[in-house]
Amino acid sequence: MAEEAMDNLIWNDLWVTAHTVKVYELCCSKYADKMRKRKRIFDWYIILMPSMGALLYSIDEVITLIASILTAIGGLLEKIAPTLTQPESELAEIDNLQTSFSKILTELEDAIHSFRLEPNVSDIHLKGSLKKFKKQIDERKSLMGKLIRKSPNNDMLNNEASEYMKLKFTNNYASNE
Repeated sequence: MAEEAMDNLIWNDLWVTAHTVKVYELCCSKYADKMRKRKRIFDWYIILMPSMGALLYSIDEVITLIASILTAIGGLLEKIAPTLTQPESELAEIDNLQTSFSKILTELEDAIHSFRLEPNVSDIHLKGSLKKFKKQIDERKSLMGKLIRKSPNNDMLNNEASEYMKLKFTNNYASNE
């Protein structure tokens, strides 16, 4: 009975840790995609506004003045409102962070498979692995907090991670138990 309780605790800890890593991975991915999309929009805005003003100068000088003002406002917003866009160097760091979360998730998935399918895997080995994973996650979580200025929808991330975990493990183990 005590061994079964320990197995449940380890299983729950593995599951929650893998779920958390999947949420962080999704957060990095979605945030970087969103910021890159915004950056492209701002870049095109800064290109198209002056071009429109220059092309429409012959029709009315006021249009050119308005286009110039809108360009200046767009450029100013990009510089003074850092939550609107993010430098590519930081987005590349977020990509690296997402990749490291993916690697941790792969290792956790291997640990979950070992725990469920290999009877000779010891609780002590799994506890040590979990401790290592949690340390790696904590190191990356602080960097993630510095780079990600506004987290995407947490409920959506949790739902996607839960769905991933269910698809990845529930069906596989229902037939083995």
